[in-house]
Amino acid sequence: ARAVGGMTQSLYRGVGRVRARFILTLAANNLARLPKLLAA
Repeated sequence: ARAVGGMTQSLYRGVGRVRARFILTLAANNLARLPKLLAA
């Protein structure tokens, strides 16, 4: 498995901040994958 957006280890302390960073990373990853998914 590959680490998406450098999320192997969080730079932030606190559950809320880590969760926000995680959601942001997922959203960015989905946006990056969208053209490939639409082309299929």
